[in-house]
Amino acid sequence: QEYESVYRQKSLREVPQVWSALLFAVFACGTLPRYLRDGQDYSDTSRKLLDLSTDDLTRDHVRTAVLTSVFLVELNRKSAGWTWLGIAVRMGQDIGLHMSNVKGSYIDQVVDRPVWWTVYVCDRLLSLELGRPAMIHDDECEINLPTPTDTSERARDSVKVRATPAQSPLVPTVQVIRGISKLLQSLKEPVISSLTLQYFDALFDDCMELFPAHHQVNSHGPLDPHQIPPLIYLQNARLMLHRHNLTTKNAPGSRSQVADECTKIAKRTSSFLARCMLDGSGLPARSQGGHEPWRGPFISAANAFLCTHIWRCSLFLCFRAEYEDALICARAMAAMGSARPVNVACGRYFEFFLQRLSSKLDERGDVYEVDEELLALVSGDLQGSADSAWVWNDGASRTAANASTHLSPFNSTPLTAIDEDYSWSNWDGIVDTLTRLHQNQRQRQQPLQQQPPIPLTLPSQVQQPPAHLASPVSPGGTETPQSGSSRIRIADIM
Repeated sequence: QEYESVYRQKSLREVPQVWSALLFAVFACGTLPRYLRDGQDYSDTSRKLLDLSTDDLTRDHVRTAVLTSVFLVELNRKSAGWTWLGIAVRMGQDIGLHMSNVKGSYIDQVVDRPVWWTVYVCDRLLSLELGRPAMIHDDECEINLPTPTDTSERARDSVKVRATPAQSPLVPTVQVIRGISKLLQSLKEPVISSLTLQYFDALFDDCMELFPAHHQVNSHGPLDPHQIPPLIYLQNARLMLHRHNLTTKNAPGSRSQVADECTKIAKRTSSFLARCMLDGSGLPARSQGGHEPWRGPFISAANAFLCTHIWRCSLFLCFRAEYEDALICARAMAAMGSARPVNVACGRYFEFFLQRLSSKLDERGDVYEVDEELLALVSGDLQGSADSAWVWNDGASRTAANASTHLSPFNSTPLTAIDEDYSWSNWDGIVDTLTRLHQNQRQRQQPLQQQPPIPLTLPSQVQQPPAHLASPVSPGGTETPQSGSSRIRIADIM
């Protein structure tokens, strides 16, 4: 109603100032993923209109703050986004969004739930991504979980909006994110025990069962890119769980198992991405005039968390020579291109990693698991946290420190440097390198597959040599019996 009134009057004078701030915050997020400079102008206007010193906070204050956080995170300015998310949390708690509003109307409850749980989801995702403590405690959230009907502001009209679960990605997302709460505590341990790993794997399996049948791993049909974020959040939590044990504090044999488990998770992610690239009939989408039809929906559905997860998966897939799956991830990253600044940074890092990997493969023909430089590079942003990094304070891994100083995708990107960052676009080079590595791998494997197996003859199957080859005389000069039980000398077999 407010928007229609403003649209007719062509003026913001008749609406509250906080509503104007919310409007410009929506405009800022709406410019993603293509018009970042326009989005920055909208976001600046929104922040100027938002009064942080007022005691009369409303739901729109919370919405504006959380949208500002989302916009800044998508610009890869995660510290600023983290700060604004904290403001949104405090505002929401101040007006009681986390409490069960038994006195409020049904419409107020329907509107409040998505607002609070959106703040909750952002808090958990950003805490896991940055390795920082969550600001919201589960035991303090008394509000009910969202339902598929909590999808639209139209609920204000006292008409209960009917919606299917597929229309509300917030519902499965919240279920997944609630499983991350306990994970944040376990990630503080130097090494996560096997029992804890089993517990979280079972927990995440239960979360996976909440998704529809066509979202399951064993499904092979096409997948709408807009439905993939909750699945990626779950896969990313699994990857973070197991990748934590890649530290040098773990046993060498266990570190190899960690890399194997992370590779399995990465392969699941690549299968989801591959299904996003299918057409309605389940076949690879054909290019239309040089444009692949899946790219547009994929770009609009992607966010910064998806970019960084695909990047982590790509590192493990290449480390374990799963180049076919790595190519799927590379195609997804190339499709997003410069739509997200963090994706460009991930691409630069990935290119550097492939250069080091190719160099070592050319030198040795294989990648040794004890190569600390590659392990440090595969660990990625683990080296950016004082709690999880090991290259800076571990003597055994000191040789990897130089490689880890390469530009991290998680460095904040000021908007004034966006043009410089966007100058990198060597996605074709990454795809070509992966294609070459895949072809070389197949060429090395082909001779082994074509070589016939060497027949092995058991002693009981050894036949007697022809009479003209058998020696009738034993070394002692006596005649050797010619029975079937007589032994055959090595010389006779030769």
